[in-house]
Amino acid sequence: NIHHHHSSCTGRVTIGYCTSDNLAIRSSLNRFMIFSRHAFLSLIVFFYFSVICERVTALSNNAYKAPSQGAFRSPRQVRYDEAREIRILEGHEAASPLFRSLLLENQNGFSKDDEDLTAASYIAANKESPSLQDLACRFSEEDVASIARLKNILVDSGFTRRGVLKYFGIDFASKYSFSCGPIYVKPAAAGAKCPDKLKFCSSPLECFIKMFLLGFAISRKELETNLEEDTICLFEKFGMAFSSLISDEVIVPYVQLFPMEINCNDLIIATDWHPSVLMSTIVGTREEGAVMYIGPDSIALFQHMPLNFFSTKVEKFIDLCCGSGVQAIAHLSSIENANGVTSFCIDINARALNFTKFNAALNGFSKNIILLQTDLLKNADQLSSILEEASFDAILANPPFLPVPGINSSQSATESITRRYGFFSDGGTDGENVLEIIIEFASRSLSSNGYLAIVSEFMNPGESLCNKIKTWWDKQAKHAATGVVFTNEFPVSRDVYSLRRSANNDEAVVWKEHLDNMKISFISPGLLFIQSSGTAYNFSLDLKHVCVPKGNDGSSIWTPHSQECVEFTTRCWAETLKAR
Repeated sequence: NIHHHHSSCTGRVTIGYCTSDNLAIRSSLNRFMIFSRHAFLSLIVFFYFSVICERVTALSNNAYKAPSQGAFRSPRQVRYDEAREIRILEGHEAASPLFRSLLLENQNGFSKDDEDLTAASYIAANKESPSLQDLACRFSEEDVASIARLKNILVDSGFTRRGVLKYFGIDFASKYSFSCGPIYVKPAAAGAKCPDKLKFCSSPLECFIKMFLLGFAISRKELETNLEEDTICLFEKFGMAFSSLISDEVIVPYVQLFPMEINCNDLIIATDWHPSVLMSTIVGTREEGAVMYIGPDSIALFQHMPLNFFSTKVEKFIDLCCGSGVQAIAHLSSIENANGVTSFCIDINARALNFTKFNAALNGFSKNIILLQTDLLKNADQLSSILEEASFDAILANPPFLPVPGINSSQSATESITRRYGFFSDGGTDGENVLEIIIEFASRSLSSNGYLAIVSEFMNPGESLCNKIKTWWDKQAKHAATGVVFTNEFPVSRDVYSLRRSANNDEAVVWKEHLDNMKISFISPGLLFIQSSGTAYNFSLDLKHVCVPKGNDGSSIWTPHSQECVEFTTRCWAETLKAR
């Protein structure tokens, strides 16, 4: 029973053996007993850790990964593979009939145990899905009270960080409880099997976990058994879930809801589904970029650097490349009294700004958010005048950072790469296009003692990276500043990175050749913190690079449950500010 994985065995087993004057035999037996005891305890620890991992994995149904070469695939699995490939390369319209056929086959030719209930398949099968995606998180000012009520329904059911931990049987003392949200859960990819426990939900919490966290469609009967009728209506009203085109009795979730806890406040953030679910980074009839899911990078920024860590009083700040608005909302939540604090949320994607507006209303920060749609690469020089503000107390950013191969590349695999990495991923061919713009903007827009906090992947971490960032800062700086670039102790090599970003060998070749051309040898996830000093006689940036050691469990800087890494960066940053 996973709920009792910290129970200890109080019984004792005594092994008797004949007394012998042969001390060597006795010594050997004693050593054997000690070894056996240690081995037994190790097996217990390993067993229970495996049970925890198995439980979380089984319930989350990890996102689809391409099968290894030579792995056996059933005819049904092969058809799913083919349908996914067509959806990725040719789009929704081309793949929709294939997924519809698969779902109908599941209903007619398979047992209930094998039935495909994934939102991934239902969304892909519905020819009207782009129109339904357009409706996600749309509301008017008259709906704010209804949105607040929806938040209360979710939280009261236990759909919170702590409630989800408890549901999965994860002890609050375990390392997973350190993360401010259930990043350990992965939504189901098309064709994944629904966990037996969730075949028919028995509580509101199970309904919400099944739909909005794990990504499974749910029967109307389940919802009506567990929820008030007007709650079901609210999901459809705000574009969060709709009846399936195949059957009115099946309700399909079109957004993911991610519960978090910041400063003891329960937050819920709506996003589009992970690309492994959507099989695309483009959604809706206008083919907008999908709103980024909450990933390890999202969580790293506010776990490593909560807003109230800084001595400066924050009255107005910017969330650049805001996506779902998670950074602005999390940081507003970390302020003891956010009344009068304004966050300017800026993104190129109108859909992202709409989600930000909804999430602000959902979490009680509608009056704190000002939205602005603009392209940083084109309008960064005019951004300050557009905002009509001289300076800001803080600038936060989780920009696109992948060094995506150029679309003009001759290899055919480039098309699938560029389709899979959309607005929220593509940082230009060197991964630094948006990063450079943000640093230059911050250098002229931060107030005295204002700060910049960025989460990004960094190319070739080390002295050359620091010199590059200092050059960007010094171009238009209004203040001197102190900063730290944190990256992993062991960055990822170009070859390993190419494999991780690829769906097949052809793509890996494209990635490797591209990184070679860009002279990128190593890549590391990381964080950049800069605080201006207000010094009038020197506008340069004093920046150092710090490698973050691996945790005892092998965790690294973006690992959401790595308390060791968070404590390291927090301590190092505090010492840096103290010494300046």
